[in-house]
Amino acid sequence: MSTNGGNRNGDAAELRWPDGDLTRIPDWVYTSDEIYDREQERIFRGPTWCYVGFEAEIPNSGDFRRSYVGSAPVIFSRAEDGSIHVMENRCAHRGAEFCRELKGNNPDFMCPYHQWLYNLKGDLIGVPFRRGIKGEGGMPKDFKLEDNGLRKLKVASRGGVVFASFDPDVESLEDYISPEILKDFDATFDGRKLEILGYWRNRQRGNWKLYHENLKDPYHATLLHTYLTTFGLMVAGQKSAMVADPTGRHGVMASAMGEQDAEIVAASASEMKKFETDYQLEDGRV
Repeated sequence: MSTNGGNRNGDAAELRWPDGDLTRIPDWVYTSDEIYDREQERIFRGPTWCYVGFEAEIPNSGDFRRSYVGSAPVIFSRAEDGSIHVMENRCAHRGAEFCRELKGNNPDFMCPYHQWLYNLKGDLIGVPFRRGIKGEGGMPKDFKLEDNGLRKLKVASRGGVVFASFDPDVESLEDYISPEILKDFDATFDGRKLEILGYWRNRQRGNWKLYHENLKDPYHATLLHTYLTTFGLMVAGQKSAMVADPTGRHGVMASAMGEQDAEIVAASASEMKKFETDYQLEDGRV
């Protein structure tokens, strides 16, 4: 539950959590620009692993796809040797977001601003007029290509899922996820070949935490998304649990079908004002 608590966009040092109250979240948690910037720096650019994409999205050498780590635009690509790389989608020269295509296959990346050229691993391989013209102008004599590549992220892949981190010293992906959560992860991504069927995107103006918290709110699920009950995806008697790791950093929402009690089902339906029984799938193949 949220509450109007203090300056919505003030200095973070002036923002205080309500004394003695852990249940009401102040609005500024979702609206403060300074809090948001601090989250980006400490969480998404900190010692964490973030999901970037699937190996199945870049199956061939030269394949690439754009993604994000927090608010930072990144590219993940497959190099000629089959290795996977993630780099920030900002030219090392002037910070231009050089890759505009959502996906594709290229032997390299070129920034359109000054045509700096990078390979699929993010290394700088070409600079126009590096030596100037007839010895006049150009880059300093001590300028080295190997020192001016794209900002590279640390990469880890497990079960075909690609993760990246801005912190080169971040703990291993397995330790970060924790053995407890890893069991559920590996049960889903168990080595079977993944196939990308398509994409569904929903852009919204909202804080990232609000979206995340909505996913963790099962109370609204059958009340708002009535198809879940109609098609038996969430029903009365279903057993659910939130499994957290010992550090409290990660959790898994798990559910399993229970025995269907007609009386419980009827009582549940009576509480739902929008309960429908005659929904049909438009595409019968599903």
